[in-house]
Amino acid sequence: MTTQYSVTVTVGGGCSATSNAVMVNVALPAPAWVNATTQQNRDVVVSWASVPGAIAYQIERTSPFGTDVRATDTTAWNDTVPASEFPVTYVYTVFAIDEGFGVSPGRSDYATAATLLHQQVQLIAGETSIRGADLAELRRGVDAFRASYGFAPAFAGAYEPVGVVAASHFTALVAALNETRSAIGLPQFVYAGVPAPEPGGTVLAAHVQQLREALR
Repeated sequence: MTTQYSVTVTVGGGCSATSNAVMVNVALPAPAWVNATTQQNRDVVVSWASVPGAIAYQIERTSPFGTDVRATDTTAWNDTVPASEFPVTYVYTVFAIDEGFGVSPGRSDYATAATLLHQQVQLIAGETSIRGADLAELRRGVDAFRASYGFAPAFAGAYEPVGVVAASHFTALVAALNETRSAIGLPQFVYAGVPAPEPGGTVLAAHVQQLREALR
C-alpha cells in the first residue's frame, strides 16, 4: 500500500510553504487466524481473517513434494490434495496482496490428509475398543507432520505395535508431536478434559480423538 505524505507550514502574515511529497510504502499485516483443517481425507478447508486494504490473498501449499501457489479474493480456500496411501502434512501459508501488488508477511497452519486417514472415523467412549491400527495411524500422522517441517521420523519401522496399546505409546506420540510444534512456534499439545494416560493406566477414546484433531 503506497501513501503520499507532505508537510505544510503556515507562518505569520498567512504565508505558507509545502514540502516535497514523500511516497511511503506501508506493508499490509499478515492475515490473522489462519486455520487449515482436513474435512474428509483429501479435502482441506483453509480460512483466515480479512485484511483491510487487501485486494487478494496468496496461498502457498507446501509439503515434502514441493510448493504450489494459488490466489483468491475471498477469505477461504477449498483444496483437494493428491491421493496418497499414507498421510501427508500440508503447510498452508497465506499472504495478503494490496492494490500495488505488494505482499504482506505470511501466516501458516497445517493439515494432514491421505486417501484414508482413520479406519474408525469416530471413537465412542465406553463402546469402541482402541486397536493397534488406531495407534499405527496416529504414528504415521505424527511422522508425516514432522516430515513437512524437516524432522526425522519418530516411529519409522515401528508403526505396528505388538501387544496391547499402552499409555507409554501415547506419551511417545505427544512427545514427538510437541517437539515439532515447539520448534515451529506452536503451543504444546495437551489433553483437554481428561488427564494424560499414566503408566499402567487406561487409554481412552478421548486420547485418540484429541490427537487426531491435533493432526487435523
